[in-house]
Amino acid sequence: MFTARVGGRAPVAIRLSAHTAQLIRGRSGGRVLDEQPLSPGAAHHVLLTVRGSRIVALVDGAVRLSAPSRHGAGDTGGIALSIVRDRADRRWPVFTGLRVTPRGNPPASAES
Repeated sequence: MFTARVGGRAPVAIRLSAHTAQLIRGRSGGRVLDEQPLSPGAAHHVLLTVRGSRIVALVDGAVRLSAPSRHGAGDTGGIALSIVRDRADRRWPVFTGLRVTPRGNPPASAES
């Protein structure tokens, strides 16, 4: 799970499963803001952009999820990565890379 605006008034997280992507308000039990199906797979690529009052997640270069901040562009915070497995017999999810770019330099594919 990726969480943006950690420590702010309204953190937003993206939660992935093998076949679904969700943007949720708050932590894992929060309100679902957007949900999209994914092509089933053991691995997914996520591009998360926080710009002004909007958070956009692009999954596998094709699935777009988006949500506005409840508190506008002034709602700030950090980022967090976390992993959860719902059953002990499943393998732990793995993050294989992380890149953070400075404000004003988002990848073009997440801007639409």
